[in-house]
Parts: sequence; C-alpha cells; structure tokens
Amino acid sequence: MQHRQVQRAHPLLDGLDEVRRVADALPVPARVGAFARLNAGSFIVAHIANREDLLWNVGARGRTRDAWLAAANTGPGAPRSVPAWDDARESLDRIIEGVMPHLESLTAADLAGTVEYRGAQHPMGAQLARSAAHVFYHAGELQALGSLAGMPDLGLPGRLARCARG
Repeated sequence: MQHRQVQRAHPLLDGLDEVRRVADALPVPARVGAFARLNAGSFIVAHIANREDLLWNVGARGRTRDAWLAAANTGPGAPRSVPAWDDARESLDRIIEGVMPHLESLTAADLAGTVEYRGAQHPMGAQLARSAAHVFYHAGELQALGSLAGMPDLGLPGRLARCARG
C-alpha cells in the first residue's frame, strides 16, 4: 500500500528533475532576461524553488524559510526581477535536495492530511498534483525561453523515470 501512496509524489519528483535538466541547458541570454516582457530564467528558477520551499519545507515540515529565497521575492504576484543566475540555480538544488527525501517518504497517513500554504490548509494529495503541474508549466516556460535563445528542444516532459517505474 505504501508503494502506491508514494507513487503520488512521482510526477512532482520527475518534474523537479526536468526543471533541473532544462535549467542546466538554458543559454545565458534566457537566464538573464534578454527577452523583453518575458520572465528571466533566473526568476523562473527561483520562483519554482520558492513555491516548493514554502510548501514542502515550511508548510509540511515547519522548517525555516530559505533566507535567499525570502529576500529574492519571486513568489506569486512578485514584480519581475532578474536574480543572479548562480544564486537562483543553487537555491533550486538546495530546495530539491531538501524536499526529495520527504516527498519520497510520504505515507498514506501523510497523504490523507493537509499542508499549509499561503496561510491556508490544503489537502496534501491536491498539493502534490498542483506542484507537479506548476513545475512542469515552468519547465515548459524555460524551454520556450531557451528556444528563443537557440536551445534545441529537450523533449519535455522527459523520461518520467519515476512514473515509468510505477
């Protein structure tokens, strides 16, 4: 039973792998906001890390907010900015490495519970699905930015290794 439950986190975990893969391939112009009216890749990467930190570190486990992300101000509704690429990319790795063991260890009891996000309690299963959609949405946004800068199509959504294993 637990294997089936943990499987619910697989789309999010695969999405986080894909965001890293696309971010690593992103050409410099797409990283630093070279395209008017479009978010810089650094903003998108920090925005993804911000949501996952607030949800899975702070909301689900009561951990302290990532200080760099709090200062970067890349949450929903934040004004567009161009955070330093290296800092944004490092924040993504830091958050993913921190939340991955938690997401991989979710039990049926965890999934039946709620998680706090933006001042309200939400069903854990719904937030897993919402996070996966959010992560893949922004992976596609990064792919589009990269395409404008000459990056080849990376074949999103990718291998979905965890989902494929079942």
